[in-house]
Amino acid sequence: MCIRLLELLDSAEVKESIQNLTGMKSNDILNYITEVAEETELDVDTSEAQVVVRVPRASLFKPGEADLQLSARPVLDEVIRVVNKYPDYKIHIQGHTDDEPISTERFPTNWELSAARATAVLRYFYDKGAEPERMTATGYADTFPLATNDTAPGRAKNRRVEFVLEKEK
Repeated sequence: MCIRLLELLDSAEVKESIQNLTGMKSNDILNYITEVAEETELDVDTSEAQVVVRVPRASLFKPGEADLQLSARPVLDEVIRVVNKYPDYKIHIQGHTDDEPISTERFPTNWELSAARATAVLRYFYDKGAEPERMTATGYADTFPLATNDTAPGRAKNRRVEFVLEKEK
């Protein structure tokens, strides 16, 4: 997946598209992915006015938990480094889960778990000096799956944190 993504981002057409749509240089995204790709499976998506960086849950959290793992710090530090180059972009941090029910004292449903994970990442960014007015944290539970929840690989793909960088208007 990372090799395909790196090849895609290396094409001149995609670089120009990213630059035109978002004002961001695709080289920054490419460098970010190259540095972190060995440790995690990342996915980057562009649309008309935003760039979405997806990080799998396994890279950040233990199953059913919302406390950041120590191994998450280098990944998040790299995301911070990239987004800090673009102070006129909002950072929407979104927590997503699969549809497997959770019912713990701390997290009665996936709504609470996904929101707590997004907030944990936001708090980490804040503690590292990110401006609070640039950030939002939202939990979406299982409402926006990327893949089917009928298979283990599909559920794994749906458990993620997304960083949506959106140019302020």
